Amino acid sequence: MTKTPRHIEGTIVSHQSPVMFYSDLYKDDGFARPFPRNLSFKQLSEHSVAPLIEPFSEEEIETAVKGLPTDRAPGPDGFTASFYKTCWDFLKEDVLLLFQEFHNEGLKAKSMGASLIALVPKKEGAAQPSDFRPISLISSHYKLISRVLTTRLRRVMSEIISPNQSAFIKGRQILDFALVIHELLHYYRKERKQGTILKIDLEKAFDKVNWAFLDDVMVRMGFPTKWRTWIQGCISSPKFSILINGTPKGYFTSSRGLRQGDPISPLLFNMVSEVLCVLLYKCQEEESFSGFNIRNQLKVPILQFADDTLILCDGVGERMIDVKAILYIFEMISGQKINWEKSGVMGVNRACEIEIASYRKATKKVRHMERSASVTSRESNIVKVYSSRYSKLLLITVAMPDECCSKDRVYTKKFPLAGSQNLFKYPLVKWRKVCRPTKQGGLGIKSVKFMNVALLAKWIWRYTMEEGSMWKTVIAAKYGDNSVSWLPIQRPNRVSTLWRSIMTEKDIMTRHIRHHVRDGVRTFFWTDCWIGSNPLCTSYPRLYALSNEPNMLVSNAIMTEGRTWNLRLRRNLNDAETTEIADMMLKLESMYFSQRGHDEIIWSPCVSGVFSVSSYYKLLSNSGQQHQSPPECNSMDLPAPKKVQHFIWTAAQHKILTYDQLTRRGQMVVDDLCKLCGSQGETANHLLIHCSFAKAIWSAIMQKFGISFCMPKDFRSLLQQWSICPLRTIGTILWKATMAAIPWNLWLERNTQIFEGKERPVVQIIDKCIQCIVTWAFNTNKMPKLPYTILVKHWDKVIKFSIPKIVAMVVSEPPPSGWYALNFDGSSLGNPGPAGIGGTLSDSTGQHIMFYSGPAGIATCNEAESQALLTRLKLFNQLFQGPLQVQGDSALAISWAKGAPPPWKLKRVYDEIHDLMQGQQLDWTHIPRSANSMADRLAREGTQRPNLTSANSLPLF
Repeated sequence: MTKTPRHIEGTIVSHQSPVMFYSDLYKDDGFARPFPRNLSFKQLSEHSVAPLIEPFSEEEIETAVKGLPTDRAPGPDGFTASFYKTCWDFLKEDVLLLFQEFHNEGLKAKSMGASLIALVPKKEGAAQPSDFRPISLISSHYKLISRVLTTRLRRVMSEIISPNQSAFIKGRQILDFALVIHELLHYYRKERKQGTILKIDLEKAFDKVNWAFLDDVMVRMGFPTKWRTWIQGCISSPKFSILINGTPKGYFTSSRGLRQGDPISPLLFNMVSEVLCVLLYKCQEEESFSGFNIRNQLKVPILQFADDTLILCDGVGERMIDVKAILYIFEMISGQKINWEKSGVMGVNRACEIEIASYRKATKKVRHMERSASVTSRESNIVKVYSSRYSKLLLITVAMPDECCSKDRVYTKKFPLAGSQNLFKYPLVKWRKVCRPTKQGGLGIKSVKFMNVALLAKWIWRYTMEEGSMWKTVIAAKYGDNSVSWLPIQRPNRVSTLWRSIMTEKDIMTRHIRHHVRDGVRTFFWTDCWIGSNPLCTSYPRLYALSNEPNMLVSNAIMTEGRTWNLRLRRNLNDAETTEIADMMLKLESMYFSQRGHDEIIWSPCVSGVFSVSSYYKLLSNSGQQHQSPPECNSMDLPAPKKVQHFIWTAAQHKILTYDQLTRRGQMVVDDLCKLCGSQGETANHLLIHCSFAKAIWSAIMQKFGISFCMPKDFRSLLQQWSICPLRTIGTILWKATMAAIPWNLWLERNTQIFEGKERPVVQIIDKCIQCIVTWAFNTNKMPKLPYTILVKHWDKVIKFSIPKIVAMVVSEPPPSGWYALNFDGSSLGNPGPAGIGGTLSDSTGQHIMFYSGPAGIATCNEAESQALLTRLKLFNQLFQGPLQVQGDSALAISWAKGAPPPWKLKRVYDEIHDLMQGQQLDWTHIPRSANSMADRLAREGTQRPNLTSANSLPLF
C-alpha cells in the first residue's frame, strides 16, 4: 500500500489499493458450482414456514426500533437509532408503509443497499488491505428490515442447524464446545484411544459466500420462495464505498459475500457452514470417515463456531486424506477457501507425525485444549486465570484450586488500596466484611471461589433444561443418563476433573430444586420435593419405610378415575400411621394438577423459578453464617460520588486512619490531638461528630432543615439513624446528601491542615458542604431544576417542595353487547401480611350485578391479586355463561393470565385459571387503579372479613 499514502491512527493506507482489493474480493469468479443431491438437510416444519412470510406487524417493527443500539455509527444516510427512537411517532406511518412494500415486492429500492466499508485493523501494524476487517455501515431503513428478518429467522435456526454449531443460535454458547472438547479429550486419554484433530481456518469466510449456493441450501432446508426472494434482494443489493480517513472512496457493486455489520449475515453464514457438517455426517454414514467415538453410542465429527471449525477424526492419520478430500469438495461447491497456512493438525495419544500437503501442526489454542484435559499442576491453572483477559470465561470451564483463590484474594485486596502499583497499603477492613452484600454492611465484592463454584453449578441446571444440546448429549453418552431423573448421573470413577467439580454441587442443587407436577411422569412421589417444603420421605418417614415402591413416580401413585391415590404400602397401618396418612392425604387432595403440559423443575431461591448465578452465589456466601447480622444503613445509597460512599462506609467501621488507628498499627504519632479543635485525642467519632468544629457545621446545616438533632455516641449509629428521614418531599434527597457531604468535608479539612498547613474558617466549610449537597442532589435527576443561588437563599421552601403527581381519572367503559365485565383486586397489609380480595361483575350496560369480598390469609400483593382473579372466575363459571372481559389494575396479574411465566409460587394458581377458562371467550385488559376503585375498596375491606362473602348489591355488605 504505497500509492499516495495517508495515515490512519499510525497506519499507512492508500486510496486506491483498498478499493481495488475489495472490489475484487466481492466479485464472483463465475465458476459453475455443482451441488450434491444426496445430502440430507434438516427441514423447516410446516408450522415454522408461515410465520416467516406473514405480513409484518406494527408490534414487531416497533420492537426492532427499540432494540436498535444507540451507540453504533450511522450508514450512508446519516440517521442513527436515536433518531428513530426519538421521532418514532412521526416516522411510524412511513416505516410501516416501507415494510408493506417490502413484503409485497421485496427490496426494490437499490439505494437502501448502499454501504460504507470501515476498515478495522486485525493486528498491530496492519499495512495491507487483507490485514483489515471490512465492517459495513448500512443504511438505517435497511437495518430495520434486516433486524425484523433476523428476529424471524432466529426463531427457526435451531430446527435447521445441527447441534454441532453453537454460534448465533439461541440457547447455544461458545463455552459448550469448550466443555465438549475437554470431555472428548479426557475420554480418549483414559481409554488410550488414538485420534486426530484438525483446526480449519476459512479465508475471508463472510466475504466469499456464493449467493447461488446459499439459495440452494435454503431450498433444501425448506424455505419458501417468498423468503428466498427477500434474502436474495438483501444480499445482492449492496453498493460499496471505502472509508479512507473518514472520506468515502470508490463505488463498486458485489456479486458474492455477506456484509459484516448486517444483522442477518451471521445466521446466513450458519446455513453455509451447515453444508460442511452435513458432508461429514454423510461420509460417516458411508464409513469413509469416523468422528470421535464415545462408547459406540455417539460420534462427533465436527464442532463449529461461526468460521472456527474443529474436525475430529477417530483413529490414525491416514483418515485425514479423506477429510482433506471432503474439504476440497466443500470449497468447490460453496466458494469458500481454506487457508492451509493457518490451519493445523494435532494427534491425540500419539506423536503428530503426519504432514498432509500444507498442514501445519496444531496451533497453540488447540494444544491448550489437549493440555487442559490432563493438567495436574495447580500452578498452571493460576497462570491461566491471571494471564487471560477473559478470566470470567475461564471460571465457567475451570475448577479453580485453593492456591489460585488465595492468590486472587491477595491481588483483589491490594487493588482497591494500591491500584496496579506494587506498593504496601494498610488493609483497613477485614476482607470477610468487605465481601458482604451491601445490604449487610459490606461493599459487595465477589469472592472468586464462590463465583467459580456458582458458574460451574449452572451446568447442572442447564443439563436439566436443555434437550438435544451437543454438550448434554456428550455427557450423557460418556457417563450415562436417566430418562426419568432431571439431574445427571454421578459416577465416582473415570470422571474428568472438570465434571467432578461440577457434580460436587449436585447435592446443594437438589436441596433447592422443587418440582411443579402436571402429568407426574418425571417426578418421584417420595423423594422429590413437589408438595410442601420437604420431600414426602422426609415429612412422613414411617410411611416411606412401608412403601413397596420407594422410587414410585407421581403418575403411578395417582389413579385417574376420581383422582384417588394408591400408595402401594406393604401392610395395613396402625393408629399412629393412620394419623400420618390422613394428614398427607389432606395435603394431596388440596393440590391442583393441570391437565396440560409436562412436569417442570423450579429453582426455589429465585422468585421466577429459573436458576441464576447470583442466587447460587448468595446461597454459598450465607452457608457458613449461623445468624444474619441486622442490616446496616447502606452508604452506597447516599447520593454522592463513589469515593465518598466508600469513605462513609470505612468511617462507619471506625477504620479511617485517624491518629488512634495509626497508633494501633504501630505508627509513631507525636501529637495525637484533633487538628480541628486541638482539645481531645483524634478518633473517627470525635473528628466527625463530637469535635466542636464538627458540631458547629452539623448545627448550621440542621438549622437550614429546621430540625433539632441529637448526635448519637458513634458514627455508625448516626448513619443508621440518618436513614430515618424526617422529611417527605424533595428534602429527602438533600437530607441523604448531607450525611455524605459533612463528614467528607471534615475529612478534607483535617487532611489539608495536616499536610498543607492551611486552615479555613467554619463559614467557608459550611458553604462547601452546601455546595456538595446541592451538586450531588442535582446529579440524581430527582431535583427541580432551580438555580444554585435560589436553592441556597430559599432552602426552607425547597425542602418542602414536592413535584405534584397528575393522576388522570379514568372511568371504566362497559363491555360490548352480550359481554360481562369482571373487575378484581387484591390487598395486602404488609406485603406480606393480612390480605383480602374483592371484585365486581357488570353486564353490558355497566350495571353491577355481583360483588364479592373476603380474606386471603397471609399473602403478598401479587398473591392476593392472583387469588382474587381465580376466586372471581370460579364464581363466574358457576353462575354465568358468556364472553367475559377481565379487568384489573395489576399489570403483572394480567400478563400472567395471558401466558407470561408467573412466579413459581403462583404456577398452580395460573394453571388452574388457564384450565378453568379453556375454550372461553376472554378479553384481558389492564386498567388504571382509578378505574378499579370499587374492586380496590372491596379488597381492602376483605382483610377485615372472617370469610368470603358475595352479594348482588353493595348495601348487603
